[in-house]
Amino acid sequence: MSKPKAHHHLVLWAIARSYSITVMSEGEVLLSKCRHYETFLDTDESLEEYAIIVHNQSGEVLGTAFVVNDFSFQPEEYVTDYTWPSPMMERWRNDYKRALYSFRYNYQHI
Repeated sequence: MSKPKAHHHLVLWAIARSYSITVMSEGEVLLSKCRHYETFLDTDESLEEYAIIVHNQSGEVLGTAFVVNDFSFQPEEYVTDYTWPSPMMERWRNDYKRALYSFRYNYQHI
Protein backbone atom coordinates (compact mmCIF):
# COMPACT_ATOMS: atom_id res chain seq x y z
CA MET A 1 0.00 0.00 0.00
CA SER A 2 1.54 3.31 -1.04
CA LYS A 3 0.88 6.81 0.15
CA PRO A 4 -1.51 8.83 -2.01
CA LYS A 5 0.40 11.00 -4.47
CA ALA A 6 -0.37 14.68 -3.98
CA HIS A 7 -1.00 15.49 -7.63
CA HIS A 8 -3.25 12.46 -8.13
CA HIS A 9 -5.18 13.43 -5.01
CA LEU A 10 -5.52 16.99 -6.34
CA VAL A 11 -6.90 15.82 -9.70
CA LEU A 12 -9.38 13.38 -8.13
CA TRP A 13 -10.37 16.01 -5.57
CA ALA A 14 -10.97 18.62 -8.29
CA ILE A 15 -12.96 16.29 -10.54
CA ALA A 16 -15.14 15.20 -7.60
CA ARG A 17 -16.11 18.86 -7.17
CA SER A 18 -17.00 19.26 -10.87
CA TYR A 19 -13.84 21.25 -11.54
CA SER A 20 -11.70 20.61 -14.59
CA ILE A 21 -7.94 20.50 -15.04
CA THR A 22 -5.57 21.76 -17.68
CA VAL A 23 -2.10 20.25 -17.94
CA MET A 24 0.72 22.38 -19.36
CA SER A 25 4.35 21.45 -19.97
CA GLU A 26 7.01 23.65 -21.52
CA GLY A 27 4.39 26.22 -22.52
CA GLU A 28 2.24 23.67 -24.35
CA VAL A 29 -1.30 22.74 -23.34
CA LEU A 30 -1.48 18.94 -23.23
CA LEU A 31 -4.96 18.61 -21.67
CA SER A 32 -7.53 21.38 -21.71
CA LYS A 33 -10.26 21.54 -19.07
CA CYS A 34 -10.30 17.76 -18.66
CA ARG A 35 -12.69 16.03 -16.24
CA HIS A 36 -11.46 12.45 -16.69
CA TYR A 37 -8.91 10.96 -14.31
CA GLU A 38 -7.92 8.18 -16.73
CA THR A 39 -7.10 10.74 -19.44
CA PHE A 40 -5.00 12.65 -16.92
CA LEU A 41 -3.13 9.45 -15.98
CA ASP A 42 -2.18 8.81 -19.62
CA THR A 43 -0.64 12.29 -19.78
CA ASP A 44 0.93 12.18 -16.30
CA GLU A 45 2.91 9.01 -16.98
CA SER A 46 4.77 10.60 -19.89
CA LEU A 47 5.89 13.83 -18.22
CA GLU A 48 8.64 14.77 -15.82
CA GLU A 49 7.59 18.38 -15.06
CA TYR A 50 4.30 20.12 -15.64
CA ALA A 51 1.61 22.36 -14.23
CA ILE A 52 -1.91 21.36 -13.23
CA ILE A 53 -4.34 24.27 -13.54
CA VAL A 54 -7.71 23.84 -11.82
CA HIS A 55 -10.77 25.58 -13.29
CA ASN A 56 -14.27 26.00 -11.94
CA GLN A 57 -17.37 25.24 -14.02
CA SER A 58 -17.23 28.64 -15.76
CA GLY A 59 -13.56 28.19 -16.67
CA GLU A 60 -12.10 30.56 -14.08
CA VAL A 61 -8.67 29.51 -12.77
CA LEU A 62 -8.90 28.53 -9.11
CA GLY A 63 -5.33 27.38 -8.56
CA THR A 64 -2.20 25.88 -10.05
CA ALA A 65 0.19 23.16 -8.85
CA PHE A 66 3.62 22.44 -10.32
CA VAL A 67 4.55 18.76 -10.41
CA VAL A 68 7.90 17.01 -10.79
CA ASN A 69 7.70 13.27 -11.43
CA ASP A 70 10.91 11.64 -10.25
CA PHE A 71 10.77 8.05 -11.41
CA SER A 72 14.06 7.12 -9.70
CA PHE A 73 13.07 7.88 -6.09
CA GLN A 74 10.19 7.41 -3.67
CA PRO A 75 7.63 8.93 -3.41
CA GLU A 76 8.19 9.38 -7.16
CA GLU A 77 6.59 12.80 -7.25
CA TYR A 78 6.77 16.22 -5.77
CA VAL A 79 4.28 19.05 -5.86
CA THR A 80 6.95 21.70 -5.82
CA ASP A 81 4.72 24.74 -5.60
CA TYR A 82 1.10 25.74 -5.71
CA THR A 83 -0.79 29.00 -5.76
CA TRP A 84 -1.15 30.53 -2.34
CA PRO A 85 -3.25 32.09 -1.03
CA SER A 86 -6.03 30.39 -2.93
CA PRO A 87 -9.14 29.30 -1.02
CA MET A 88 -9.55 26.27 -3.30
CA MET A 89 -5.91 25.16 -2.93
CA GLU A 90 -6.13 25.68 0.84
CA ARG A 91 -9.21 23.39 1.01
CA TRP A 92 -7.39 20.79 -1.11
CA ARG A 93 -4.24 20.99 1.04
CA ASN A 94 -6.26 20.45 4.21
CA ASP A 95 -8.09 17.48 2.67
CA TYR A 96 -4.79 16.01 1.44
CA LYS A 97 -3.27 16.34 4.91
CA ARG A 98 -6.26 14.46 6.34
CA ALA A 99 -5.83 11.76 3.67
CA LEU A 100 -2.15 11.37 4.60
CA TYR A 101 -2.99 11.19 8.30
CA SER A 102 -5.64 8.57 7.60
CA PHE A 103 -3.18 6.58 5.46
CA ARG A 104 -0.50 6.67 8.15
CA TYR A 105 -2.97 5.73 10.88
CA ASN A 106 -4.52 2.86 8.91
CA TYR A 107 -1.16 1.56 7.66
CA GLN A 108 0.29 1.45 11.18
CA HIS A 109 -2.67 -0.55 12.44
CA ILE A 110 -2.68 -3.33 9.85
